[in-house]
Amino acid sequence: MAKKINVDKLLEENKAFRLLVEYTIKDLTDLAWDYDRMSTSGQQTYDRLSRMYAMKFEEKRNAISQ
Repeated sequence: MAKKINVDKLLEENKAFRLLVEYTIKDLTDLAWDYDRMSTSGQQTYDRLSRMYAMKFEEKRNAISQ
């Protein structure tokens, strides 16, 4: 017997996931202010997360910190 799909639960999970993405992008935006103070590893992690969330890089920030 096939399992019944609970549409309300799926909609709730979708809403929660969208909020998680929204909050993560806000946090990454806040962290950008401290980019030049991050370790090389921290900058690499920040860059990877930013790419995952399709954020635009500011080449100026990288040029200034070098």
